[in-house]
Amino acid sequence: MINMIRADFYRLLRSRGFWISQILFVTFFSFLIFAKSAGNAGIMRQEAVSIDDKLVRTWTAANTMQAFSLMSSMVVFFLLASTMILIGTDLTHRTIKNQLTSGISRGTFFISKYLTFFILSFCQLIAFYGLAFVVGGLKNGWGDLT
Repeated sequence: MINMIRADFYRLLRSRGFWISQILFVTFFSFLIFAKSAGNAGIMRQEAVSIDDKLVRTWTAANTMQAFSLMSSMVVFFLLASTMILIGTDLTHRTIKNQLTSGISRGTFFISKYLTFFILSFCQLIAFYGLAFVVGGLKNGWGDLT
């Protein structure tokens, strides 16, 4: 299973679609920091709206992290492209049979795909918050890092 995960990451990191989605990821969220605007893909409660109004005034690195916590649902849209590349490659090239005939069960195949997606989404969230902290800090100052 570890070799399947390594192969999935090898194939993912060598695809153009993955790198295009990552460039769009960095560009989109950097633009939101430079524009000092927060977006949300979901339903917001009144408490979240009041936090969002407070953050509009100051966009230091610490406040950018809070604003991006409200926007973390936007990461899912960028993860969709990577997931489709990850799963779609095996389905379009019909390489599932090759892996299954090598002695790997279907359960192991799907567990390895799930673990690959889990590791990828964890790395994407780290990149999301790291980008928010670094770009927000370089542009607007670091603020109170308590």
